[in-house]
Amino acid sequence: MRLENDHSPFKIAVASGKGGTGKTTIAVNLADTWQAEQSVLVLDCDVEAPDAHLFLRPQIQQTRDIDKNIPEIDPALCTYCGQCADVCQFNAISILNSPLMPQPRIMVFSDLCHDCGVCAFVCPEHAIHDQPEKIGEIHQGTVTPSLQFAEGLLGIGQPSAAPLISALKQTIEGTIPVPDVVILDAPPGTSCPVVETIRDADLVLLVTEPTPFGMHDLDLMVNLLQQMQKPAAVIVNRDGLGNQTIEDRIQALPYPVIGRLPYSRAFAEVIAGGGLLVRQNTAIQDTFRQLVSAVRAKLTLEVSP
Repeated sequence: MRLENDHSPFKIAVASGKGGTGKTTIAVNLADTWQAEQSVLVLDCDVEAPDAHLFLRPQIQQTRDIDKNIPEIDPALCTYCGQCADVCQFNAISILNSPLMPQPRIMVFSDLCHDCGVCAFVCPEHAIHDQPEKIGEIHQGTVTPSLQFAEGLLGIGQPSAAPLISALKQTIEGTIPVPDVVILDAPPGTSCPVVETIRDADLVLLVTEPTPFGMHDLDLMVNLLQQMQKPAAVIVNRDGLGNQTIEDRIQALPYPVIGRLPYSRAFAEVIAGGGLLVRQNTAIQDTFRQLVSAVRAKLTLEVSP
């Protein structure tokens, strides 16, 4: 629960149980609308396939590498006691020992390493040292004076997105001027990258489409949020595509529906061309203004007295 005297930016995560529901569409149009009232920072946390920049078109002013530490073992100090392999919960270290081998060997599997540092902590010979390995990049820039942007880009072949998302979220503290609102465009699904994205969000906006597939994956997301005890609200994209059965399921959700975007070929054409709906379609501008008001009202309710 956010405290009343907490003056850090409000963090709003836009998430969904599946890809293709319109998370980025909601995130970028919400940000563009909101910037008329308050300063906004957009973080594209879908680091495996970031695309918010295609719509916001920021001027990138800073690019920096993000590393994780991989254990490097000094063979001159290592006694092959095996303690490092025993404590590694991710099986990233293995001791190979056989009577047929002239001496034992120790192997480190960097793809499995989570950079927890426990192996170095337990090593009695202090034979383990950190070796940085690049896992991706962070790009930061400006869209307008009141709308800032940052995205993560995971390196090809990197197995874990969560460390890069964590580093991306740390850019909030260094952003000048400090934004009033941070909008986090989450990855699809309900796995570790999504959990890392929404972990400290003040509110999660669940974007769904009124289809059986969309509702199935939304139910997974609802279950996750309830376990994390996160406040949330629902936005229905492509409204009108479903039937009454789907609508009944939407109404039965434990979170309120605060916005609907109609199913529209014209909207799809704007999005396919990399455009912002609120810049090219006057009919949708009021919808997003109302959505900003609804989100702000929901955030106010989440602040304890």
